[in-house]
Amino acid sequence: MSSRQSTTPGRSARAIVAATVLGAALSGCAVTIEGAPHANPVALSAPRTSAPATPAPRSEEYRTPPTTSRTPSLSAGEPLAPHAPVLARWAIRGWRPLPLVRVTDPRSGVSAAMFGQAQTKTDDDGDPYFESKGAPAGILSTFSVVPTTRDAEDAVRAHVAENGGRLVSSERSVVDGRAVHDAVIDIPTSDGSTVRQVARSVQLPGRVVLLQTIGGRSDAETVDEAHGIFTSTLRIP
Repeated sequence: MSSRQSTTPGRSARAIVAATVLGAALSGCAVTIEGAPHANPVALSAPRTSAPATPAPRSEEYRTPPTTSRTPSLSAGEPLAPHAPVLARWAIRGWRPLPLVRVTDPRSGVSAAMFGQAQTKTDDDGDPYFESKGAPAGILSTFSVVPTTRDAEDAVRAHVAENGGRLVSSERSVVDGRAVHDAVIDIPTSDGSTVRQVARSVQLPGRVVLLQTIGGRSDAETVDEAHGIFTSTLRIP
């Protein structure tokens, strides 16, 4: 990672990004990307939580909140050791360590781990998804399981076209017998900066698992690192 100072585009840049790139609600969800200089460490704002100030191999501080049949569940205690080199670099640049907290979609049983205690939100179709801002530099992650049969690559290209963006890369693969699509997208903002959006879609019968990591293009390497940790925690029953 470069040691030069960088920030996410605009401290209040509004990016047209969605909870999913696989449905009609592509532009139905706006998020704020808030940056913090890497070279001048400050405590980044994090989701409201009782998280410990220092990282531990497992966190026992989080309590699982009540859930409903449409609300994904949370659990604590994901190992941090496999990601220690990346986390150490982040801490040097001012990241306040947070644990990886596993979240589970109740209808499919699919789960992934996110930094800090993720917030549960609802998309335009009433489906729940998770959102976390616990990674450094204001980077945001979302996790959802979307009822759809739409081709992921087609949806990504439509999303790029609708938002005047640029498709940086698009790759299909097969992982554990499941079709996977990885995309990297740059979306311009009204202040002239650019948001980097990295998405992995995993095809299941009648639905798609979507993992997104979103930050400033100036922090593209950190976005990639955060996305790599995020996707490595995906579990599909």
